[in-house]
Amino acid sequence: MKHTIQEWMNGKLQPVEYETLLEALADQRVMTIEVKDGGFEVGEACDNYFSVRLTPDQLRALGEELIALAHTSNDPSSATRPAGRVDCNLDAMAGFAAAHGSASKGS
Repeated sequence: MKHTIQEWMNGKLQPVEYETLLEALADQRVMTIEVKDGGFEVGEACDNYFSVRLTPDQLRALGEELIALAHTSNDPSSATRPAGRVDCNLDAMAGFAAAHGSASKGS
């Protein structure tokens, strides 16, 4: 099954087709998930600076959390917003870290 996502290009949304959603997230430089040492390395894909290692059970729990999150909104527009594809603000804290006052890198 192919997946069509909406990519911001030249100031407007354009449909782009991918074989998998993981491929789309990696290509759009959002995140990657790789198998490493019996676990999974989940990382941001802008400059690959931040990552976390998850066990198989933790990755399954993440999947369950994502499914639960998907049930909270019936508004498909809430999942799309403009995002820079190559411009990463390395000085800005990510959403969760900014909301919780954590500025440490790699922890």
